Amino acid sequence: AGKMLRNCPYIVHLKGSSIVKETEGNQYRIYLLFERLQCLDNLRNIGFRTCMELCRDICLGLEFMRKKGLVHGDVKPQNIFFDGKKWMLGDLGSVCVSGEVPEYGSEGYISPEAFRGQPCDIRSDLYSLGITLYKTLSGGRLPFCTVPCEEADDNDVYCAIKRRLSGEEISELPQVNREINSLLLKLCRFDPHKRYKKPSAAAKDAQRLL
Repeated sequence: AGKMLRNCPYIVHLKGSSIVKETEGNQYRIYLLFERLQCLDNLRNIGFRTCMELCRDICLGLEFMRKKGLVHGDVKPQNIFFDGKKWMLGDLGSVCVSGEVPEYGSEGYISPEAFRGQPCDIRSDLYSLGITLYKTLSGGRLPFCTVPCEEADDNDVYCAIKRRLSGEEISELPQVNREINSLLLKLCRFDPHKRYKKPSAAAKDAQRLL
């Protein structure tokens, strides 16, 4: 996957690697070297404009993946990075071929079809990006959570995720305007056929809002 995506500026690239045998037993450690980047999960108080830049850049990365016939499979704040100029998508350990069932995924951001073990395409990644943007714009809340995740107990978070994955419609965010809500909720539609068909279309809308 890394070799197939190495020409995309919106994908974090592997700069080097090594394999070291342990001193005892028949085990090995794999070391991967990446650039030093800022992770979205560690950033706070991100404004609307920055979120639209993030949406645009990550969608451009996903569009590159779509054209290669790949699905990232685990879009979430921990896998989105900033190099000072642009946003990039990292961690290719969950990448699969479009039309296959992803092996991994993070429960808080996974698409309904991936959660049900169904074949996925790039629209599943767009869904996860939508949930990521929703959480970023809402001050750390996942849909149906009344407080940020770090303040909620495990049962509250579980119930919120269950409501979302069962098909309950996600409500608009009162702190953003109608156009941003329209983009956000189109990314997060329960039915993948009602989401953006291509990441490039979502990137175009995000750029227009900028």
